Amino acid sequence: MAKRFPMVLALSGVLFLGVPAFGADSRPLAGLAYSPSNIRTEAEFATSAPPDKLRADLAPLAAITPRLRTYAMSNGLDQVVPIAKDLGLKVSVGIWLQTDPAIDAAETTAGIMAVLRNPTAVDQVFVGNEVITSKYQSIAALKARIAEVKAALTEAGLKDIPVSTAETWNMWLAHPELAKDVDFIGAHIWPYWDGVPVADAVPYVLRRYKELQAAFPGKKIVIAETGWPAAGPTNKGAVPSQENQERFVRAFTHAAAGLDYYLCEAYSQPWKAAREGSVIGSAWGIMDDARKPKFTLR
Repeated sequence: MAKRFPMVLALSGVLFLGVPAFGADSRPLAGLAYSPSNIRTEAEFATSAPPDKLRADLAPLAAITPRLRTYAMSNGLDQVVPIAKDLGLKVSVGIWLQTDPAIDAAETTAGIMAVLRNPTAVDQVFVGNEVITSKYQSIAALKARIAEVKAALTEAGLKDIPVSTAETWNMWLAHPELAKDVDFIGAHIWPYWDGVPVADAVPYVLRRYKELQAAFPGKKIVIAETGWPAAGPTNKGAVPSQENQERFVRAFTHAAAGLDYYLCEAYSQPWKAAREGSVIGSAWGIMDDARKPKFTLR
């Protein structure tokens, strides 16, 4: 049994941040990032996921969270929204952007249509994922895509669905001009990638959250990704292990009660190991191959 992370900062951390309670749902996780389970090769990843597999993936997630975040509309993932709706889940729709304008245009249209067909199931929209961090596009190009989505939703009478993008916490601070045209700040805060030991990881996430609050007063902050890997190389003081993943998840979800966040991620992505040359990209899931939680979430 893994040792439990000290909880002394948990309640005070939330009160210190001055954040109102985020819903009153009794499920242990406020939000969870989702990509299909048991994808072991890039060829499988590029194959359209059948609806029955998506439903089998999502059904157990509905027991532990009310909200999912997706990343793309291609390969059948546009079907996540109606399936999630059937299961009583809300979805933060992800629109994947890279470098090909034609592909990006089709992806954007698919994302807009997913929202228009199931508006009551959509929580918010992420237009792009680390597009600036990855140097896929300029800030001007990303802002234009965000404006396109916002205009389409406004025209359809859905302007109350918030639209933003997801970037690392430091990229938001480096490019505050990006915040002018979004409805919320979608920030990735990764203590592992920043070399923070697991013992300091939760206070670190909350500190970065507070920095974003101070930098963008009046703008909602969403922790669009955070988590801890169960395997992989040590990064400075950050040691991946199943025990440390459990430790972080339990401590973070306790400390972040009332915050808008997406834990990354529901299912590990083993196909990434070969592409990235390291197990680290494939080791973030909190569910096992049988679609059961790897550990007790509370």
